[in-house]
Amino acid sequence: VRQYGGVPGEWDARIRLASEPDAAQNAEALHARLKAMPMPERDAAWSIHLARSTRAAGPLSDWALRPRSGHLAEPRALLAAITLTWFLSTSDRGLRDRSTKSLVSILADQPGLVAPLLERFIDVDDAYVLERLLCAIYGAALQGRWPKDAGALAVQAVDQEVFVKRAPPVNCLAREHGRLLIRWAIVQGVLPADYDTAPSTGPFTSAWPIEHVPDAVIESFTRDYRDGYVGRDAIVGSCVDDGDFARYVLDRVVGSWSPAVRGTTPLPTRQALHDAWQRDFDAMATSEMQAIYAELTVALKEDFEESPWREGAKAKAAKAAFETAVGSDLFERWREEAANWRRSGMYQQPQPRDYAEFNLAWARRWVCLRAHQLGWTQALHGDFDDTIHNDRMSHHAERIGKKYQWLALYELCARMADNLEP
Repeated sequence: VRQYGGVPGEWDARIRLASEPDAAQNAEALHARLKAMPMPERDAAWSIHLARSTRAAGPLSDWALRPRSGHLAEPRALLAAITLTWFLSTSDRGLRDRSTKSLVSILADQPGLVAPLLERFIDVDDAYVLERLLCAIYGAALQGRWPKDAGALAVQAVDQEVFVKRAPPVNCLAREHGRLLIRWAIVQGVLPADYDTAPSTGPFTSAWPIEHVPDAVIESFTRDYRDGYVGRDAIVGSCVDDGDFARYVLDRVVGSWSPAVRGTTPLPTRQALHDAWQRDFDAMATSEMQAIYAELTVALKEDFEESPWREGAKAKAAKAAFETAVGSDLFERWREEAANWRRSGMYQQPQPRDYAEFNLAWARRWVCLRAHQLGWTQALHGDFDDTIHNDRMSHHAERIGKKYQWLALYELCARMADNLEP
């Protein structure tokens, strides 16, 4: 097949054979092949193929969604469900959503497939797949067609695989889909009223604080253009340079959280954050550091008076001198805690506020860093991403980089929920 149809033809052939129980190259073989690939390489091959061509994937998802009398035979139903679950890795929003609905259609009548699906996918290194699979399981339950005993086994399988046997995924959507499914089962009498919900309701534990992200790290994420120009890559543009994802998605999510750790009362104001940093700084700073910080304060004030909306050369030079004097870690703390109070910029809500919101510029830099850490690279995914020019409202294929941004944001939301006050 590859000889005549190339790699795309091979993927399409594997999809067409996937639901055939007697085929050697059915969904089980496809699953073994895809699961063995690291997510970045898998996305560069499989997920991009799905976004470029739905010649085989589209008919399978449409067939699974089509009304039918009776149930699919279980071997074929499981094979189809495995394949549809792998479709969830794609950045093609249309195919991903249709495949989710197709999974709901299959699982709504066959709750016995939930456990074998979870056994195969719970440890796949792509949270985009797991969170949407859990969404489909929850959606199937809401159809109201699960027999009580079979439904209880399906819900218990989710509870065990997602919350009990291992630490819950650090992904806010995956956790929420699982938690709501268990809550639904209790309300509907599928599980007893005294069923232990503690593993699924938390509080959960995840690492905090998020990492500092110096400007030098962001500046290292570059790409080469055809005219020889070297500039920032698409993820930096989307997450850090005030792209739509940063302004209309990330900021609105992160702005709902305080920087205060859980249990803090009252919530700190921006002034309180600045004063706390100032006390720590005064306790350890040398006279040279104090002098440079004083110069920074004056420079920021003068720069703001000259241009309230855009930082000028005077402020940039003073900040560079301060970073050199105090080191990267202390400088980043100043940016995250004190600089946010000194100059809000376009990221934060206008002052005054009764309490400080989480530093949005820090969150933007961290999501950008995490998207790269997850494995997005210009070399693997850039050629495809350069072909995507949709606006944020269209329901078509997104950049692979956008997928990694979503994953980073869902992880950040989970870590904030585990550690901060809203």
